[in-house]
Amino acid sequence: MAQESNQKLVYSNILTLLGGPVYTHHSSPGIFQGASHEDRQIGHARSDRSARLLRRARRRLGAADGGLRHVHAARPADLHPGAAPLGRRHLHGGAQVNRLRGGLIVSCQAPEGHPLRDPEVIARLAECAALGGAAGLRINSAEDVAAVRGRTDLPVIGLHKIRHGHRDVITPTLEHAAGLAEAGADMIAVDLTPETPGPGLKLIERIHALGVTVMGDVSTLGEGLDAWEAGVDMVGTTLSGYTARQLPTPHDPDLHLVGALAARGVRVIAEGRYRTEQQVRQAFAAGAWAVVVGGAITDPMSITRRLAAAAPR
Repeated sequence: MAQESNQKLVYSNILTLLGGPVYTHHSSPGIFQGASHEDRQIGHARSDRSARLLRRARRRLGAADGGLRHVHAARPADLHPGAAPLGRRHLHGGAQVNRLRGGLIVSCQAPEGHPLRDPEVIARLAECAALGGAAGLRINSAEDVAAVRGRTDLPVIGLHKIRHGHRDVITPTLEHAAGLAEAGADMIAVDLTPETPGPGLKLIERIHALGVTVMGDVSTLGEGLDAWEAGVDMVGTTLSGYTARQLPTPHDPDLHLVGALAARGVRVIAEGRYRTEQQVRQAFAAGAWAVVVGGAITDPMSITRRLAAAAPR
């Protein structure tokens, strides 16, 4: 009886962590009747995600002694000290964002035509990153997110790249975001530069309605401050040096942007051209919440090219 009562308490806490009641497609046959197409997308994505997170939570409840692990809702002490604990941002940020703090996020991606362009390969790269000590993962496409989700419980930042103009833009529509959420992404990265063909800042609230965290990828201080004010949970320096007005792309990461955002109370994720241990340390010293490293870890072709350039032949 005591164990049953404890289990009910645990699941109650899980629901709190998920942000409210859990619905599935079978909760009510007409639960989405009369809703707009966009609202149905949000509703189905949230129900799929709720069911998936409950399954994941059930797998992780078992303790070493055969009982149940203690699960509690996020407390004020768990949250970033510079932010209001009851703000909308923290209804969506919560524990997964805190898991990234002070850690390395590994971006496991391979473009079309690359020898590693296969979901199973990406999943294995992600597994290697997890075993190596990564705090989180950044994964492109719903297909790859689903493959990675089957191998690790690390927080996954999902994104969907589409070619637009001179570069790829990141998750420009709610449809892309909903697909990533359904595949298992905990957080979704969105291009919030003026170059995106999508709704930009208006997309933030719609993605939050899916029950996931939003990372705003920006290229300038102004874009980052606008994104933070609009409610993103994290701001990434991902696109600094890649927009048309910033070309050619610099060789080194934009540590100045990291420091400028952090100084204004923004939870900033340092990303873009981080290749060395020293650069990672510098980003944290500048105030980064976490640092993303991609090709320097997961792209043998670019690593070989860089080192081969130092060879005499």
